[in-house]
Amino acid sequence: MSKARFITIPTSHYCEKARWALDLAGIAYEEEMHMPAFHIRHAKKAGGLPTVPVLVTAHEVFADSTDILQFAHRTAPSAGLYPQDPAMRKEVEDFEELCDEVIGTHARRIIYSFLLDQKKAFLQTFPPNCPRGEVIGLSILFPLFRMLVKRAYKINPDSVQRSCVKVREVFAQVEERLAEGGAYLFGDTLTAADIAFACTSVPVVVPNHYFVKLPELNNFPKEAQDLVNPFRESKAGLYAQKLFREDRNGLKPA
Repeated sequence: MSKARFITIPTSHYCEKARWALDLAGIAYEEEMHMPAFHIRHAKKAGGLPTVPVLVTAHEVFADSTDILQFAHRTAPSAGLYPQDPAMRKEVEDFEELCDEVIGTHARRIIYSFLLDQKKAFLQTFPPNCPRGEVIGLSILFPLFRMLVKRAYKINPDSVQRSCVKVREVFAQVEERLAEGGAYLFGDTLTAADIAFACTSVPVVVPNHYFVKLPELNNFPKEAQDLVNPFRESKAGLYAQKLFREDRNGLKPA
């Protein structure tokens, strides 16, 4: 069977969520990495939305990380992404959506509030697999890119503080579930809920074992460290780092 085409922004936490699931399910793919903004043309041309990830298989196009996880589960149910029990599966799916909609969007706003002011650090997170022309283009257009992103995500001091509250609320739910004694959020096996939590929390947890090398937090202003460190050091944040270290680290593409 030919490899699927996997279109990504390599640093994206939503793309890593899909990448992790594909690797866990043993689905072969060729990753096509693009820089932010430049990804839009390629995603739409492939039949997706102007967002990534997009997975193009021989028969279908999946234009959302959750759709890709559902596809991975149908392809390899033994990977255990979703429980067999219908009620528990609904719980996992609901929690996955909560992570995507709340942590994923609000954590992104938090990290962009300071990372967009660090052009060198931002660009250094992208691996050499990205098209050279796109890297140069984004470097040249970075002031415009920064302005448009801040406007699109409504990044300002008040919105960032509201986002911190939203993320803390979900982190508290994670800590409540962990206190029940299971090895994972929903029982004793890794599910889509754990993967979604770990990946969407990346912007505020900054794990060591990520797909790309993330900027060193110590190199950022104290205000940025004060925003991120409480998330990293919380029980939920430590759990996300543990998932990357013990479950994600070493898991290779098919």
